[in-house]
Amino acid sequence: MPVIMAVVGYVTNVGAIWMMFHPVRFVGLRRLGLGWQGVVPRRASVMAGIAVDTIVGPLITRQDLVDSLDPDSLASKMAPAAEAAAETIVDEMGSRYFRTTWQSLPAALKAQVRRRARQQAPVVLRDVIVEMQDDIDSLLDLKYLVTHTLIADKRLLNRIFKEIGDREFVFIERAGGVFGFLFGLIQILVWSTWQPWWFLPAFGALVGGATNWLALKMIFNPRQPRSLGPFRVQGVFFRRQAAVASNYGRLVADELLSPEKLAWAVFTGPTSFRFRERVALRIERAFDDALGVMQPVVWWTLGPHRRALVTEASTRTLASAKNSVANYREDLTQRVGLAGLLADRLRALGPAEFERMLRPAFEQDEWLLILAGAALGAAAGVFQLLTMFTGVILRVV
Repeated sequence: MPVIMAVVGYVTNVGAIWMMFHPVRFVGLRRLGLGWQGVVPRRASVMAGIAVDTIVGPLITRQDLVDSLDPDSLASKMAPAAEAAAETIVDEMGSRYFRTTWQSLPAALKAQVRRRARQQAPVVLRDVIVEMQDDIDSLLDLKYLVTHTLIADKRLLNRIFKEIGDREFVFIERAGGVFGFLFGLIQILVWSTWQPWWFLPAFGALVGGATNWLALKMIFNPRQPRSLGPFRVQGVFFRRQAAVASNYGRLVADELLSPEKLAWAVFTGPTSFRFRERVALRIERAFDDALGVMQPVVWWTLGPHRRALVTEASTRTLASAKNSVANYREDLTQRVGLAGLLADRLRALGPAEFERMLRPAFEQDEWLLILAGAALGAAAGVFQLLTMFTGVILRVV
């Protein structure tokens, strides 16, 4: 009996942990209310909001992401790609908006316009970076980025909580086996003198639910170390704060706030219209400088199409910059040092704030996990009754 109860406790806890995260999509008949979706993915919007509240502000701010960037150094590194893009854009815009004029221009004059465009590219790039640093609060909606990413990618949302509670989930599973064995010893004492047919299913349900409940309590209690005779006890999660900080900082930096994700938020997020307007203004000035003495004639020729040209050139410039971010990921990551910054701030969190990193994955639907454990335990009790103690059933019949 203790061995069977240990298996029941372990298996029910493994099942409960699995049900927290899987399946990612609902499986079953939704209209009839039959089926299941993992607790975390099912409550993706709430969980994403919790992740936002624990990341943006307490751990990282928008200013943190740009303060360490050196505009001159970054513009210098990205200059070759920016210069090539500028030359291509000049050729394409000239052919599209000034087809006859551009084709009839002497080669030397075209080369001069291209050269000026190349010279302006690093200047525009540096100015844009400086402007981002000066007004990042209006150009980057960090909460939107984190929320949008996690709701759209429920597997990443699962990884966030799994990464935080990796060891804690293993503890819950193993604790289920230990507690189940201890409950099994109690079961022997009762069963040796009293054998009602319903006892094994009921006791199985008790073991399945109680082991989940006890394991959850031991993860988060007590917050502060306490002396218990010669032992010092503390919630499992709090003892691992340093390790959790390192792993979580790396995951957030690599997957959630990577240079590519940040570029997407700035270039195409809800506040991107402000950024596009400022880039368009810089591009227009760059065109003025590149055209030189030809500027009045060119703009007069374009007339109402001037705005369309500038907008299209800005769009092409942003697309080129967005695509090139991946080439400088390593350099950007090292300069910002986001993983280390997040880890340091996580280690400095107090117990209450640190608990909020993982506790929400359990608290609102904790009863479901306990109920699921009880149901699996009851099923194991029925199986035990049918396979080992059929005589009890025969007596009832």
